Amino acid sequence: MIVNADLSQSGIPLLGLILNGRYPDFTPDWYNDIGNNLVSAMISVALWPIIEFFGFFGMRLTFRILDRCLTCDSYKTKKRTIQQYIDLYSGPEYMIHYKYSSIMMQTFVAFMYGPGIPILFPIALFGMVILYIVERLCVAYSYKQPPMFDEKLNKSTINILRGAPLLYFGFGFWMFSN
Repeated sequence: MIVNADLSQSGIPLLGLILNGRYPDFTPDWYNDIGNNLVSAMISVALWPIIEFFGFFGMRLTFRILDRCLTCDSYKTKKRTIQQYIDLYSGPEYMIHYKYSSIMMQTFVAFMYGPGIPILFPIALFGMVILYIVERLCVAYSYKQPPMFDEKLNKSTINILRGAPLLYFGFGFWMFSN
């Protein structure tokens, strides 16, 4: 948003020289250009867990088949130690920080631009439902046993998410007063 902003009328001369983009405010042209990009980016983020699951599952399956010398015999392996075998046939580590960052990004983008582009709310909901379903399946069938997490990470994420309604009110007032 800042990159395309035209702040030449802001009263601060230096900002007008540095940020002299095309859009002085939320104009119809801004919605046509930037709004379309936001919606397509949010759809990509919503579908990414499915793409990631099948991509990494395909890679793991390919490496396992190559380890068995292209046979279906599960007792045949090229691995010399048990640890190498376990590393190949066990799932990936559970990276919870990627999941939390995706949830926070979808929430903040939907709350920030949702008053002007209301389709972002159903897209964010769709993305979070997909993330929930894929993560439940992966925790049950794919990931190694996740480490024990304490409540500090959950509480800090919830505290950060409490700022989203403030953005909603601020940007909503700005968009609706345009």
